[in-house]
Amino acid sequence: MIIWCDHKNLSYFRAARRLTPRQSRWNLFLSQFDISITHKPGKDIPSADSLSRRPDYGTEPDEERTLLPNTLFIGRIDVNLHNRIKESQATDQFANTILRAKTLNIPSPFKFSLDDWTTDSDLLLFRKCIYIPDNKDLKQQILHLFHDLPSFGHPGIFKTTSLIRQHYWWPGLTIFVKNFINGCAACQQMKINTHPTTPPLTPIPANLSTLPFQSVSIDFITDLPLSNSFDSLMVIVDHDSSKGIVLCPCNKTIDALGTALLYHQNVYCRFGLPKHIISDQGPQFASHIFQTLCSRLSIKSKLSTAYHPQTDGQMEQHVEVWLEATHLHFPNRSRKLSPKREGPFTIKQVLSPLNYRLTLPKAWQIHPVFHASLLTPFAETDSYGPSFTQPLPDLIDGHEEFKIEAIISHSGNGKRHKYLIKWKGYPSSANEWLKEANFENAPEILNNYKTLHFL
Repeated sequence: MIIWCDHKNLSYFRAARRLTPRQSRWNLFLSQFDISITHKPGKDIPSADSLSRRPDYGTEPDEERTLLPNTLFIGRIDVNLHNRIKESQATDQFANTILRAKTLNIPSPFKFSLDDWTTDSDLLLFRKCIYIPDNKDLKQQILHLFHDLPSFGHPGIFKTTSLIRQHYWWPGLTIFVKNFINGCAACQQMKINTHPTTPPLTPIPANLSTLPFQSVSIDFITDLPLSNSFDSLMVIVDHDSSKGIVLCPCNKTIDALGTALLYHQNVYCRFGLPKHIISDQGPQFASHIFQTLCSRLSIKSKLSTAYHPQTDGQMEQHVEVWLEATHLHFPNRSRKLSPKREGPFTIKQVLSPLNYRLTLPKAWQIHPVFHASLLTPFAETDSYGPSFTQPLPDLIDGHEEFKIEAIISHSGNGKRHKYLIKWKGYPSSANEWLKEANFENAPEILNNYKTLHFL
């Protein structure tokens, strides 16, 4: 028997192939028949193609069905937790009022119907869910059970609320869950920020009574196509009065003295000396030569951060923030699995409304000033409690030893290997690089890491 088929992929099996177990089973089944499969384009066999699309075959998908309902599973019972709930319900005024109303068959003093309340194994249930009294420690224990365990993977507010409502209930459950998750340090550090920080523009206020070009801002447009041997433009803008612009052709390699000469030739001869010059911290303005010229000409130079030209006063702060890890690079770490932000770090100084100086670890050899768009406030809520316990060190052989939670990364080769470790109970801002000799009291953690990374 010859079977014509428009599935060209079947011709793949006309040659010898290494079959998968599923393909082998089909081959064994088809070997019972004396058939020969031949490929033929669908346009050449329209009658067969039409028969495969008969309307009475039906193409509507089946209704959704749950193959494994929750009733088939036996939930794990935390005996200690249930004993704590029993003890707390016994002294809870709300629970005793409900039980008294059901015993005496009197109207419910609350808006809930008494039919919604039942008892099972000495536990008070509301709509088949265990009632949790107003005990913050008890609620936190339940939240840690349904949110922090690796098997749950730190779900969001709605998922965590849904999981808890399958077993427990208390007034204000959703609000408590929301505050708890908002204070979870792991969620703040690892999850993508769907509402990133967008600081507002803070323009430098203008003096309306000033004369033209008495307050100017200067910047450079570089890497332009060559024109008369020039590849850049120095842009001088009247900041306060007319908003006029003076363009001066120059080269990218211009130094501070050349910048001052260009200003003298194109602006000073027409408008005189400015009272204020606003610029970024480029080499043309921050160098010693230009600062000396400003001093001799009695010009006050206001320096601001590049691309964010705002200046403001300074003040000491002790607020903690997360630092976005977008521009942070650590050796031997997966960008996909690494934390989305590091910290929290203390704000050491507010340089302007948009720029902050942080207190960074000594091992981080980077500039400590960051734009506000890279910072996220660190949240610590009463519902979650302290995010980092920061336990005291153990005393081993007369030396203080902190517990290592995990080895994050490594660098170097051979005997020069160094390992980035995370201390147990401490934030990632306390992570530290250690040599192999420092793992004398933690050899198992080091050996497991070396085995995993083939070191």
